[in-house]
Amino acid sequence: MNKLIYSLFAFVCILTISNCSPKTVKNTTTENKKIETVNVEIPFGSKPLEEQMDIVRSMETEDNKIDGGKIYQANCGKCHELFQPDSRNIVSWMKVMKRMSKEAKLSEQQYKLVSVYLNSKAKA
Repeated sequence: MNKLIYSLFAFVCILTISNCSPKTVKNTTTENKKIETVNVEIPFGSKPLEEQMDIVRSMETEDNKIDGGKIYQANCGKCHELFQPDSRNIVSWMKVMKRMSKEAKLSEQQYKLVSVYLNSKAKA
């Protein structure tokens, strides 16, 4: 009789321990998927001023100055009288450009080109 009780007790213990052990569950929904990293580019106008200036200086070619001047005249002159580029220094122009590029609906590239143009003409 004791042997039967001990056997029953051992069986219950083993059953209890096996139910309490951690389970391994495969996540079949993400197991074979690759994790993609996404690089989010900070918009030009949201970058620090020094970084904007570095970009503008790196783009400073005669063609870009001409293109930027054309964009400036065509887009900025639609709503108001054009200010002379040498009426402000480049820091002032960059502040104006941040606000007005949205109003003029300039693309990122147009924003940069107009900044190149204004940088080349701004007062020192």
